[in-house]
Amino acid sequence: MMKLLKFNHTFPPAEGVLFLSFLNCDTIVTEKFAKINTQPFETGTGEILSDISASGRERPWSEKKKASQKLYKLFQIARGSDETVITASALDRLNHCAEHLVFKQCPNHSAEKHLAKGDFCRNRLCPICNWRKSLKMFSQMSEIVEKMTDDNRDLRFIFLTLTVKNCKGDELSDTIDQMNKAFKFMTDKTKRSISVQKYILGYFKALEVTYNVKEDTYHPHLHIVLAVPDSYFTRGFTKTEKWADIWQKCLGVDYKPVVNVQSVDTADKGVICEISKYATKGEYLLDGIPEQQAAQAVGVLAKALKSRRLVTFSGLFREVRKFLQQDDVEDGDLIHVTGEQDNDTCKVCGSKLLEHMYKWRIGAYVN
Repeated sequence: MMKLLKFNHTFPPAEGVLFLSFLNCDTIVTEKFAKINTQPFETGTGEILSDISASGRERPWSEKKKASQKLYKLFQIARGSDETVITASALDRLNHCAEHLVFKQCPNHSAEKHLAKGDFCRNRLCPICNWRKSLKMFSQMSEIVEKMTDDNRDLRFIFLTLTVKNCKGDELSDTIDQMNKAFKFMTDKTKRSISVQKYILGYFKALEVTYNVKEDTYHPHLHIVLAVPDSYFTRGFTKTEKWADIWQKCLGVDYKPVVNVQSVDTADKGVICEISKYATKGEYLLDGIPEQQAAQAVGVLAKALKSRRLVTFSGLFREVRKFLQQDDVEDGDLIHVTGEQDNDTCKVCGSKLLEHMYKWRIGAYVN
């Protein structure tokens, strides 16, 4: 969910102002959540949020929130010279993204937490929202691949990365349009002139854009998982050089674009699902970059990605996704993202889970 930018600046004055705004809105937000809450929140204990995943890793809530604050600062700067970069209301939502989180928590096992409520801004570049989307995308792809391979024993997968030359900021949107149009042409089964089309049973496509700080250019590229039959490797196998020729023809360019192709062992389903994270990466900020340049890059990315779908499912992927009745990744639920059930009792001891609200303070979430 795309690797774009990463900045590593701190803004003490902005954080101080933000802290004061939290003091003024705590009561309002608590009352808002209480209207849809079935029991009082546990709050005021001073506990620092520690949310441990099933694998034993600490979930990076504070890290992502700090990154979102930096992004907010950059959007403020970008909007100063171009108000169309982000609306005032969208900027405010980014500022207050995930300020208050409510977790269901076991009174006996504090590590047993489940996010129950939270407000997310859904900004395309927001590190918190994109992190949540990445968890959701990985979970959904795991279900899709599991179902596809169970139903189709002769199914194989190919990783395909399609690139173009770097472009300037004012060319980024048109370049992405050109790539999407070329990929649609390449996979259109009515275009008989392209040999690989008949072997493509479906695909998952993710857009990623990286930023070259030194040259001030952007590098959009497509990460794709192709589902193909076993027969592709005996009758339709296409070498990397041929894929590059096909991609060049579909793009209509006078240079040979870089293409990477590799087959994937169907048994290694985790690796197959990892590609889904390219469209939802939340690390947008680059270390050591001047603030004005960073803000300009954020503005370019925001405008180029506006109203675009960053992930696409087609063919067999779309059919299985529909069968599984999966929620939309980009516009759907960002609370229950890993397929977990919204339980009211602890899986360890069976105790009733209590709801704890954590509020963002300077550098941490505090109960």
